[in-house]
Amino acid sequence: MATQPTWAEALNTQLPTQQEETFSVPVNVDIPRQPLANSLHDLGKATGMNISFPNDIVSGKTAPEVRGRMTSAEALRRMLNESGLVPKVEGNNIFIQKATKDAKKDVQLDKVEVRAKRFYEVGPLPGLGLTKEEIPGNVQSISAKEIKEAHSLSITDLMNRKLQSVTVNDYQGNPFQMDVQYRGFTAGPQIGTPQGLSVFIDGIRVNEPFGDVVNWDMLPMNALASVDVFPGSNPIFGLNTLGGAFSLKTKDGFNNAGADVDILTGSFGRKQLQVEGGWNNGTVALFGAGNFFLEDGWRQNSPSRVNQAFGKASYRGDKLDLSLSTLLVQNKLVGNGLLPSEMYAQDPTSIFTGPDKTTNNLAQFQLSGAFQVTETFSVTGQVYRRNSRRHQVGADVFMGIEDDAYARRIPSATEQYTCLFKSSANNLYGVPDYVVVSIAEDSPGSGTYDSFSNTFILDALGGFADLSTDSTGRTLTNYSDAVFNAEVPEYYANVLKYQYTYFRNLWETRVYNRDEESVAFAGSSPEFGGTTEGGGGFLSSS
Repeated sequence: MATQPTWAEALNTQLPTQQEETFSVPVNVDIPRQPLANSLHDLGKATGMNISFPNDIVSGKTAPEVRGRMTSAEALRRMLNESGLVPKVEGNNIFIQKATKDAKKDVQLDKVEVRAKRFYEVGPLPGLGLTKEEIPGNVQSISAKEIKEAHSLSITDLMNRKLQSVTVNDYQGNPFQMDVQYRGFTAGPQIGTPQGLSVFIDGIRVNEPFGDVVNWDMLPMNALASVDVFPGSNPIFGLNTLGGAFSLKTKDGFNNAGADVDILTGSFGRKQLQVEGGWNNGTVALFGAGNFFLEDGWRQNSPSRVNQAFGKASYRGDKLDLSLSTLLVQNKLVGNGLLPSEMYAQDPTSIFTGPDKTTNNLAQFQLSGAFQVTETFSVTGQVYRRNSRRHQVGADVFMGIEDDAYARRIPSATEQYTCLFKSSANNLYGVPDYVVVSIAEDSPGSGTYDSFSNTFILDALGGFADLSTDSTGRTLTNYSDAVFNAEVPEYYANVLKYQYTYFRNLWETRVYNRDEESVAFAGSSPEFGGTTEGGGGFLSSS
């Protein structure tokens, strides 16, 4: 069996010397702040040490107070601290002398860098102090670096590329008008679509009050510092957060100093300019970003214009942080809807109805702040004003039929048809074809007329009026008092055009165009307030 050698040191049986006993025995010391010479005398009396020193080296020096229970060596060390003097021990005698240059040694330590993990805060509002680890769910994030490197055209395109369980629905054929779908719930600009996702930018909920829709075109890409996605129905994000929430945070001048410019060009007249810049002096910071986009669209009559501007001024103190931001947006988007498969086979760039226009204007102002009361308690607040206006025109009437493509027979009950008015070449006013009928006054000066005594009107009301014209294209062959597309006084023509323009699509006139086109059309017309000599009447033909 193998054995290992062992070693042992000799036991020290010597008694400590008197000097060691004097220096190591704890004593009670109570010496106030006073001249150093007096403190050394008092220390010698309290500890029994023989302390001597030249008067010139202690003159003018003051010793700090030394109180408590400690060893003599510790008491002497405290008393001579920062005096430039050191003790010299010889037996039981202590001599106070100046420190030699050799006694002062500078120690050069290696440079040590300590880096802490960056605190990444998530949540709808700044200052909550929430991290991903504190939220029971798969929180996904996109950083500013990832946003820049993605070179996505819109934020919906970015989410489709970078986030799991997120898909987009491009129902309008416009990159800024997509629906975002996350785990079966939707956030998009289409009014009427069931919305189930909440969207925040710097703590401001951007779901519009009407329909809870989200206008993704109002969120500038190059002003975003991060995008966080929270799954599930969480009451911290407010009402209608059924499937999840998107939290967007904007950049500031403290973390994004410098300038950057991106220029993008492409087919169909697509051009985009993204500009951003930041500055700070350690206390105050400024940041600004602009995104300007225009294109003709790959489909017919589908131009779009996007103008987004963002600015932020920030202040950062020891305990107080403040920021004032502004977001201005003015967009004109055209996203014509779906196309029947037969028309797509003929021309993929064609449109079925148009135009489908959306005009979005936004002016948003926000003041937010955070005050760190203690290391574990802070107060956060914000005030904002958000003025969002949306004007949309949807074209749901098919107007693409050729001039000569009018019905030549009565359709059957199972056929779908559209009633169109024909306007011939000799029609001077661009309205449906009409017939001017002269009606005689009942008696001279009576001011009354009997329309039903006229043969043409009776035939027209019965559905058998013959509109055949002679070689002039004006005079009706079988009616001497009826003229086809006759020239009429100006006020008659203006009234006719006004009524046709106004009533041909009453909903479009009153709601979409807000009476602007029809009023402007008839605004300069003389007011019609009577009849012409001999009377008259109109009859439109289809």
